[in-house]
Order: sequence, then structure tokens, then C-alpha cells
Amino acid sequence: AWRDFDTSGLSTVGNKGRRRVSKLTGFVVGSLQARIIALILAAALFTVLCVGIYSFQIWQHLDKTVRKDQQTVAQTYAGLVDEYLTAADWTLRALAQQPAVQAPPGHLDQLDPKGKGGPLETEGERRAAMRAVLGTSPALRGVIMLTDKGELYATEPGERQYGLAAVNFKDRDYVQSVLKTGKTAWSNVNISATDGTALATVVTAVKDTNGKVSHLLQ
Repeated sequence: AWRDFDTSGLSTVGNKGRRRVSKLTGFVVGSLQARIIALILAAALFTVLCVGIYSFQIWQHLDKTVRKDQQTVAQTYAGLVDEYLTAADWTLRALAQQPAVQAPPGHLDQLDPKGKGGPLETEGERRAAMRAVLGTSPALRGVIMLTDKGELYATEPGERQYGLAAVNFKDRDYVQSVLKTGKTAWSNVNISATDGTALATVVTAVKDTNGKVSHLLQ
């Protein structure tokens, strides 16, 4: 004899099981996708971090290199300036030792009342010695002779003498320093109004046989 069984309960259980498996599968798949996305994001962040560190290291290296190059250039420039100033100082001192330049001013009575110095046709030997030095020294742009009172006496090149903007140098601190101490002095660096060149003036004393300041060269 056959006995009928009620299979509706089995169908319900089967459906519930399938739903649970489906949910579990979805959860696993979702978790796997989340992990993959997390790994991708972590890899991207790591790449960005590595690039940032590398870029920072490159920047540091370039910064050090630039600073080192700038320091080298500054030191080189300072050395060249020092050599230039030393050459100008030595040249002027050597000029002051020449007999034609050491001789005391001989035409003080012919000085221009407006402070433009003596006549250009006077002091031929002295002017020739000054021109000769200018022709061989790139460190000097001109030579000016002042009296023991700081007044303009002669200038080489001569054509500049009557066009000097400052006709009286005695109030300048570096001229006063030489007149008082008899020692060579330098001015501050100034910018030329004509061509924008940085200029510095050196002044040295020319002394007589008694060691007294006779006149100045600058």
C-alpha cells in the first residue's frame, strides 16, 4: 500500500536554505570586493607616498646643490672683488711713489676759484705719469689729485676735470680720514650715475720728506 507524504514542508525548508546560501554567497562576494578595493586603495596610497618621499628627496638634493652652487659663486665673486680692490690699492700706492707724483703741487696759485682744479696745461710730468698708470691698470678708471686741504688739483683723464659733479672732496669721510691719519682709506661702494657701474674710491696720502701729508691721490 502507498502512503502519501506531505512535501510542502520540504519545499519551504529548501527555499529557506537557498536563501541563506544566497545571502552567504553575497556576503562573501561583497567582502571579497571590499578587500580588493581596499588593496587597490592601499596600493594607490603607498604609490603616492613613495612618490611624495622621492619628490621630497629630489627637492632636498636640488636645494642643497643650488645652495652649494650659490655659495661657490659668492665665494668666487668675493675673491674677484678682493683681487680687484687690492690691485687698485697697490697701483695707487705705486703711483704715489713716483718722483713726478711725489713732487709738491707747484701751481696752487692757479687753482680755479670755482673748485675745478688747476689748468690742464700745467703739471705735464705729473699728468703723464697718471695717464701711464691708467693705460696699464684695468682697476682704475681715473686718478684725482687733491691738495692737503682736500681741494681738487688735477684729474686724469684731463677732459673729466671740469665736468666733475663734486668739486670739493674735503668733506667726504674717507678723505678726512686720510688727512687726519695719513693712512689709505676706502669709500663705500657707490653706483655710477653714467653707466650704473659699482664703484669704490681709494685714497692714499703722498707725504713729504718729513712725513707730513703733502697731497692726496684717489
